[in-house]
Amino acid sequence: MRKLFTGVLALLMAASMLLAFTGCGGSNLDLVGTWAWNADSNVVYVFNADGTGHRGGTSQFVDPSWNQSFTWSVNNNDVLLLNFSAADIGNERWDATITDDILNLVLRSDRTQDFSYIRVH
Repeated sequence: MRKLFTGVLALLMAASMLLAFTGCGGSNLDLVGTWAWNADSNVVYVFNADGTGHRGGTSQFVDPSWNQSFTWSVNNNDVLLLNFSAADIGNERWDATITDDILNLVLRSDRTQDFSYIRVH
């Protein structure tokens, strides 16, 4: 019985280590924080560590209806998935890259939608 317990314990420890080193299948992108649009710093994305966030801004050029809450995740291919809480907003998929604290987002359904954001904090 002791050998069985030891074997099961060793197997559980190995599985835990594997998960610790490989993560949960997510990306290495560090999105948590606030990102300001490079064309108008009043327009921001906020990504919280718990997978919630919001986007919007106070600029005169931003439609107030664009202030939106969402949940977010990033898959293995660095595709940012945004799921909006408002029923009238479709979910979005963005190709995401970060270089030198600049987040570049390209909308997968319309490649002309290409935006850059600077990490604020």
